[in-house]
Amino acid sequence: MLKKTIRRQVLIPLSLTFIVLVTSFIYTSYRIHTDGYSARLSSRYERVQNILHSLINGRAEAMNSVVAFIAEQNRFHSAMLDKDRDRLLRHGSALLDRLYQQQQISHFYFHDTDGRLFLRVYQPDNLSDSPNRFTMQQAKTRAKPSSGLELGRNGTFTLRLVYPWHIQQELIGYIELGQEIDPILRELK
Repeated sequence: MLKKTIRRQVLIPLSLTFIVLVTSFIYTSYRIHTDGYSARLSSRYERVQNILHSLINGRAEAMNSVVAFIAEQNRFHSAMLDKDRDRLLRHGSALLDRLYQQQQISHFYFHDTDGRLFLRVYQPDNLSDSPNRFTMQQAKTRAKPSSGLELGRNGTFTLRLVYPWHIQQELIGYIELGQEIDPILRELK
């Protein structure tokens, strides 16, 4: 009888205390591990976002330099002012080949002053108007270059830059360059 009393009075509470302590230890360890994992994951996410943002901005700045160079070329001026698609295509095609090899720029457009497609250099036979893109709307509204990631018709994300093209303070159209996001993601990786 004394054994049963000792068992009830000492061993059962001691066992329950031990179970509570072990359970608390396991739960606390689990929480510490998941909180640490969550913090590391959040930190990694922030770093990747910052790097991606930096890469996109760097590419957009490079495209802006290229477009500014194109906009200053007399051969493009005269072809656009004369509304000569063939001449624009001839000059643009040679340039697009180099741009693709050096900077993976795959999209090259000329738009009129209303933002309607005038020439799609990489697909000259396709004269269908582009969808109403945010970058074009921003460039028209602000009268400044606009860039951003946009989803294309074929489902690919493309970094686009739309540049209002002025000659002597007069708008003659818009130049647009685009680069699919794949090279940027490869660099990010």
